[in-house]
Amino acid sequence: MIARFRVRHQEALADLFGQVLGLCAEAGLVAVAVLAVDGSKFEASASNHRVMREGAASAAPRSHTYRRRDPRARST
Repeated sequence: MIARFRVRHQEALADLFGQVLGLCAEAGLVAVAVLAVDGSKFEASASNHRVMREGAASAAPRSHTYRRRDPRARST
């Protein structure tokens, strides 16, 4: 429901956000800067029996090697 509202009123909300941000900057409440957010999604495999509890990772042997899958590679 909120997502549909945001889509429907995207332009008005962007204008409103800009006005509020400008007022906050004038009042010295915020420093206006550029912020970039990356919404990349990565495939993960974290089963419950492979999860390490707090403190266990530092005590674990360093013999493990980890491989990252190329996100551009096609799965077979």
